[in-house]
Amino acid sequence: MLEKFFKQNWDQIKFFSLVAAFFIGLDILAVVLTMAGIFYRELLVGYLLVGGFILIKLALRNYTLLKFSRETKWVFIVGAIVVIVFYFFSSPTIFSGRDQGALSLGAIYLADNHQLEVSFPAEQEFFEIYGPGKALNFPGFNYTELGSLKTQFPLGYISWLAVFYSLFGINGLIIANAVTFFLFFISFYFVLKKFISAPARILAMLTLITTFVFYWFFKFTLSENLALFLVWFGIVQLIIYQQKKDNFFLWLSFLSFSVLAFTRIEALAFLAMLFIWLIVKNKFKKEKKNSLEKWQVISLISIGLIYIIALYVNQEFYISLAKSLFKSSTNTTGVVSQNAIFQPFYYVLKVFLAYGMLNFLLFGLLTVAILFKKKDYQKLTPFIILWPVVFYLFSPQISLDHPWMLRRFLLAVIPGVIFYTFYFFDQLIRKRIFLYFFSGLFLVSNLIIAGQFFFFQPENNLKNQMEILFQRFSNNDLILIDRQITGDPWSMMAGPMHALQGKQTVYFFNPSDLDKIDKTKFASIYLISPKEGKEFYENSLIGSKLTQSETLTIKNAIIVTDNLTRGAFISLPKIINQSTEVIIYKIN
Repeated sequence: MLEKFFKQNWDQIKFFSLVAAFFIGLDILAVVLTMAGIFYRELLVGYLLVGGFILIKLALRNYTLLKFSRETKWVFIVGAIVVIVFYFFSSPTIFSGRDQGALSLGAIYLADNHQLEVSFPAEQEFFEIYGPGKALNFPGFNYTELGSLKTQFPLGYISWLAVFYSLFGINGLIIANAVTFFLFFISFYFVLKKFISAPARILAMLTLITTFVFYWFFKFTLSENLALFLVWFGIVQLIIYQQKKDNFFLWLSFLSFSVLAFTRIEALAFLAMLFIWLIVKNKFKKEKKNSLEKWQVISLISIGLIYIIALYVNQEFYISLAKSLFKSSTNTTGVVSQNAIFQPFYYVLKVFLAYGMLNFLLFGLLTVAILFKKKDYQKLTPFIILWPVVFYLFSPQISLDHPWMLRRFLLAVIPGVIFYTFYFFDQLIRKRIFLYFFSGLFLVSNLIIAGQFFFFQPENNLKNQMEILFQRFSNNDLILIDRQITGDPWSMMAGPMHALQGKQTVYFFNPSDLDKIDKTKFASIYLISPKEGKEFYENSLIGSKLTQSETLTIKNAIIVTDNLTRGAFISLPKIINQSTEVIIYKIN
């Protein structure tokens, strides 16, 4: 069977697709190991060694597979340089409070404990207070029926992060994003190569890597980073399938979107559109139906069965997702009303304008309208598959503070409108002066914004300060931590202090909880509070038990966004270096 594999008709694009599929297979393996509770580094290394050997042997037996065009080789080189530069200006986002911290901590616990669930004395005490369900003292986690902590996020991205954390340690969290961004970069280039000329696609790639959302969200461990690769790899495979009629590419497209389902709920809509696209194409084009091979069908069915199991294993995420969707559809309060459909739409447009992306949206949607009028459905393939996410323009279904809310548009909308914008100037306008003029405007605008944010590394200076703080406590002490000690409630120290150093740390917000736990289980109990919380804690039920033992200062650089509802325009956030005075209390 392996000899038959080596003797197949391989070319450069098919070989790249196989390499990308190798990484998709790595994520599938990671998800399976996660669900089975046997997430061991040795199994991952075994996969990498066997798969790497097969790919190297295939390339050596067919040396022409490595003979890419000069332009494509340069794209590979530039892509590698880009991810190295992005990596250099990024730091692992491990502090709890928002999704990136919870996802990182979930991956660290998975890699270290070989399973999703984790338990330790401090969390057990607070489980006794609150019972099964959302773990308020451990953001991003739920309590199981038996009292363990379990992530509330889908498994695909956490398993992916855990692979690289187990291989490379804490910096593996950034390497995981680097791998997916490189694969996205190459996939997006091949989409461009199918439809627009060399000058336009080179300018498009330069515009892409300087656009705010790509280098900004690269800095965070957010599921969109993996989804970005899976979406555009799936798109390019579908486009290649239309041209070559080779079912290998159709299978890879289904595979990519199917694996995306373990990471993003949007995958179900994309898969539905892919099925509809195939049905309509076969019906109206009257083309010869090319059936997938038996092993391809079996592999996709197997992924479907794995997903069904994941629904059970990760049921807390899907239940909370259903509740949040229902809540947002009925909510009548908030910064921007979700019931007034055009109000959030106007808000999104203002945010796009502030970050230099409104031009892409306008030119991109104009191009889509023109292509529909021309009935040029092959060029519309990306839009046809991805159009369900256009809904986010009218209802982002996310906290509307920016740049956070822009993550909704990262995986499909913004790459899509960039593609159609450059198609517009290259294929519809066709006068090079307009292509070069507007590309220059796009790049200047992007670079002005990049000058403010590209070099900023969120949470970069917190890790060293946290490690110094570690040394003040033993692993048998209970450490209660206020969310504001870093000056940013979204960068909380409680999570990583336990995940990385094994300290019994808890995010603390209700002083009355202290009387409900068994204090004899711990050598000493401490409370860490910002100076601004001094009056609150000293006047609370535990005030008489507090003895101030030490003060220190924590420095942190944060971004601050103006009021979201004022003014006709939205301004970019500001980076502020701040110092927070912190008090360490010993609780008698």
